[in-house]
Amino acid sequence: MNEQSHTQLVTSQIPEFLHVMETSLRSGYSVSQSLEIVVKDMNGALAAEVQQVLDDLKVGTPFLQAFDNWLSRCPSLDLDLTVATLHEQLEAGGNLANKFQFVAQVLPKLKRVS
Repeated sequence: MNEQSHTQLVTSQIPEFLHVMETSLRSGYSVSQSLEIVVKDMNGALAAEVQQVLDDLKVGTPFLQAFDNWLSRCPSLDLDLTVATLHEQLEAGGNLANKFQFVAQVLPKLKRVS
């Protein structure tokens, strides 16, 4: 599978990723635990990428750097907005589940506009 196809597969799964993360966070799981749930509940390209993020974190890669590395491997607007949401969360705080819900609502509207 070429890099572009891989990125397209990951991008197509971002809405489901956001939903699983939102639901897990609302259930009281941490971000890391929610990522583990994504790996267990989803499959394919996105689950493999999330597993890579978890592996990076386990070897000491800083949190945001692990997500920036994912974005470097799979450059897309959907993932960029998701990673930017994590950056904003760490800088400003607030409810990450609400932010993921908002991004999930905005992404389809952006696709219709473009």
